[in-house]
Amino acid sequence: MTEQLDRIEKMLNELIAWKTGMEERCKTHLAVTKEHHATLYENPGLRSRVENLEYCKGNLNKVRNFSMDVLKMLVVATIIAMIAWLLFMYKKG
Repeated sequence: MTEQLDRIEKMLNELIAWKTGMEERCKTHLAVTKEHHATLYENPGLRSRVENLEYCKGNLNKVRNFSMDVLKMLVVATIIAMIAWLLFMYKKG
C-alpha cells in the first residue's frame, strides 16, 4: 500500500512540476506576444505596412487561383481534344 502511495506521490510531484513549468512558459509567451502586438499595432507606420502586405497577399492569392483555374481548363481541353482526335483516327481507319 505504501509503495502505491509513494508512486502516486512521485507522479503527483512530477505533474505539479510540469504544471509549474507550463505556467512559466505561458507567462513568458504571453509577455512576448504582448510586446509583439504593441510593436505591430501601436506604431501607425508599421501598421499600415502590415495592412499593405496583407492586401498584397490577398491579391497574390487571387492571381494564383485564377492561374490554377486557367491551367485546369487547359488540361481538360487538351484531354477532350485528344479523345476527339483518337475517335477521328478510329473512324478514319
